[in-house]
Amino acid sequence: MTNQTDPTRTDTPETRSQWTGEKTAWWIVFGATTLGIIMMLGLWN
Repeated sequence: MTNQTDPTRTDTPETRSQWTGEKTAWWIVFGATTLGIIMMLGLWN
């Protein structure tokens, strides 16, 4: 009964730090994409 995907173990520091890292990576990608679109629109205008 050692399930790796146990929903009751989502509050462990490992999972929390990993989830925070993923969220930070997504925010970096989102910000870079937004800046790229704004710069492209600025160049086109």
